[in-house]
Amino acid sequence: MLVDSVGGMDEYADMKIATRGISQHYVRVSERMSKYADYLVATQCAMMLGRWTRSGQAAKFVVRDEKLAYLGQKIGGDARLKGNPAAAEM
Repeated sequence: MLVDSVGGMDEYADMKIATRGISQHYVRVSERMSKYADYLVATQCAMMLGRWTRSGQAAKFVVRDEKLAYLGQKIGGDARLKGNPAAAEM
């Protein structure tokens, strides 16, 4: 597995799965997304493993209700999100 950061990418990250022509899995993360690199690499690795282990099938990901509820409570409790947003000026 090779991981690298690249400037000038439009995408957050991209990946190449090992094949006969490419000897290793390869993940590139946009330099502008470097503070999210751990998350992006982990997500790309999960997709790669799912694809690689299923030989040509797309990986299936599901949202876990308990995790979604936890995140909703955690994020919903953030004081910055309380109340109505300020009116936009036209």
